[in-house]
Amino acid sequence: MSTLLETRKLTKRFGGIIAVKEVDFKVEKGVIKGLIGPNGSGKTTLINCITGVHRPDEGRVFFESRDITGLPPHRAAKIGVARTWQIVRPFKKMTVLEAVMTSALIRVKDLSVARSEAVDVLKLLGFTEELMNRRGSDITLVQHKLVDLARAIVLKPKLLFIDEIAAGLRPVEVEGLIDLLRRVHRELDITMVVVEHLMTFIMKLSDEIAVMHEGQLIAEGSPEEVAKNPRVVEVYLGMRV
Repeated sequence: MSTLLETRKLTKRFGGIIAVKEVDFKVEKGVIKGLIGPNGSGKTTLINCITGVHRPDEGRVFFESRDITGLPPHRAAKIGVARTWQIVRPFKKMTVLEAVMTSALIRVKDLSVARSEAVDVLKLLGFTEELMNRRGSDITLVQHKLVDLARAIVLKPKLLFIDEIAAGLRPVEVEGLIDLLRRVHRELDITMVVVEHLMTFIMKLSDEIAVMHEGQLIAEGSPEEVAKNPRVVEVYLGMRV
């Protein structure tokens, strides 16, 4: 496998707080990589620095060997780096289809093409025609999360960051989400970084996992290796092994 994304000594400060400290993070092409850690460990800040939401104070970001440090999110999306958002942003007055079409129009200019591509992605995610025509005010939390996912997928990314998509969902919804993300990964050949603090979700979904704590990477490896890592056990369970 080849390296798709790499950060080198990435650091981000907010006042006197170091949210991300000298992080070297790699993503190989074709994998589903989990990024986990307790709340406040720096996961989302790291992704924000990679995708251009925040500009890092130090360090560099490389995508396909190109330096993209500080590239704005819309430009990052155009070269193949997309993301979902930790907090759902409801689109109460638009329909599901319209919300996904607006994202497609970042990449294509023809309305009919944007509509066709949006429909294809929504069908892949299990939306019926009736659901596609519902307004944002009339859909469930899990459906909002899937619309957010569809808005990222329709950009046709090479690398997709998925930020805490399982948060707030019931166990049966989480299991369905694991199957769905695997299908998207397989059928669309999208490399994924899935950001979570739910260990069970990440363990079932990921090929490999990186663990953050207090702004630093403290472990990387297969799900089995990470689950047995004494430092990870200490961070999550508060006990030394």
